Amino acid sequence: MVTCEEDLQLQRLMEIRGLSERDAKLMIAAQMPLEDKARRAQYVVENSGALSDTEESVREIHAELSSSRFHWRVRLAVAAAFAGVVALLYAAAKGVSAGTRKLTGGGGGGGSGAAREL
Repeated sequence: MVTCEEDLQLQRLMEIRGLSERDAKLMIAAQMPLEDKARRAQYVVENSGALSDTEESVREIHAELSSSRFHWRVRLAVAAAFAGVVALLYAAAKGVSAGTRKLTGGGGGGGSGAAREL
C-alpha cells in the first residue's frame, strides 16, 4: 500500500485528475481512511518525501519478497484447488455421459432390441 500526507494526497488528486478541491475531498472521503488501509497492509510505502526514498522502500520490499518462498506455497495451493475443480468437473461430465448411455437389451437374438437407459 502506498500512502502520503493528506494535504499532498489532495493536491496530487486535484492536479492529476483535474478535480476541484470539493470533488477531490469527496472522493477521498468515499474511501477507507489511509490509516485503516495502512494498518491492514502487509507493506506500506510512504510516498510523501523524495522519489529516491520511495524507490529505496520499494527496493527493500522487493528484496524481501524475492527471498521469500511464500509465493511458492500460494502457487501450490492455487494449483491444487484448480486440479480439484477440474477433477470434479471431469467426474461430473463422466457421470452425466454414463447416466445417459443407451444399451441394447438381451443378447441372444430373442430380445426386443429396444434401448434402455441406465
